Order: sequence, then C-alpha cells, then structure tokens
Amino acid sequence: MEGDNKTRAAPDAMVVFGRPPGYRGSCIQHREDGVVPQVYRPDGRRFETFVEMVQRAETERQRAERLAERLRALGLDPDME
Repeated sequence: MEGDNKTRAAPDAMVVFGRPPGYRGSCIQHREDGVVPQVYRPDGRRFETFVEMVQRAETERQRAERLAERLRALGLDPDME
C-alpha cells in the first residue's frame, strides 16, 4: 500500500483508558498528550518492555547463581546432569 495514506492495518478493537472518547483513525502520540499506547494480554496483564525483560533476566540469573552457591555449600554439584 505504498503511497496510500488512507489504508491502515490495526487491531480489530482498541480500548483506551484515560483519554476522551472519540474516533481515532490511528494513535498519534503528540495528539494524545504524550500518552503512549500499552498492549495488554487477554488476561489483563501488560506485555513487558525490552528493558523489563533484560532486568528480569538479570534478576533470574543472579537468583540461579545464589541457588548454585547454596547447593555447592551442601556438597552438591549444580552443574551435574
């Protein structure tokens, strides 16, 4: 659809909280007072951002290392398969 500014690909429905009602052909952030759209799972939880995923991965890595240290202190090899 190159060059066609009328055709859009969008979700079937969008629910918006905290903004006045009305038709929006698209979300233009500067027209929405800087409110960034958030995507939520069907169960209501929002998806993590990339930064949040990296932070969670680091937290889990540290947790796994602490567990491995405890196992070593008990004389167990956490790397044994």
